[in-house]
Amino acid sequence: MRNPWIFCAGLLGAAGVVLGAAGSHIAASKGADMRLHDMAVSYQFYQVMGLIGCAYALKYAPKLVTLAGVLMMSGIICFSGSLYYLSWTGDVMLRFITPFGGIQMIAGWAILMLSGFYVWKGSRGSYS
Repeated sequence: MRNPWIFCAGLLGAAGVVLGAAGSHIAASKGADMRLHDMAVSYQFYQVMGLIGCAYALKYAPKLVTLAGVLMMSGIICFSGSLYYLSWTGDVMLRFITPFGGIQMIAGWAILMLSGFYVWKGSRGSYS
């Protein structure tokens, strides 16, 4: 079985480091809202930890874990991406996307927890 989640975690982890460094050096000098930028970086890294969890759990409940990983990835794009955009440009055009990204992140973690529950209870059945 292919396991894309370590690659995704590595890619988004590296991107988080680059964006964090760029924010502290470039965006701060341009007067960007560093509070929003720091929040975007932090939540991106939280989701990277979740993707590492998905990589571990994929062999136990592949369908649920794949859904969890996809939700975490899309959550990073919507939540962190919109906060990066807002903090760097000051343009509020994408601010309505941020809550949807947050909901996707929460759903990803909840589904990862649910997959762990099914494995823990031994009821892999149709949920795996």
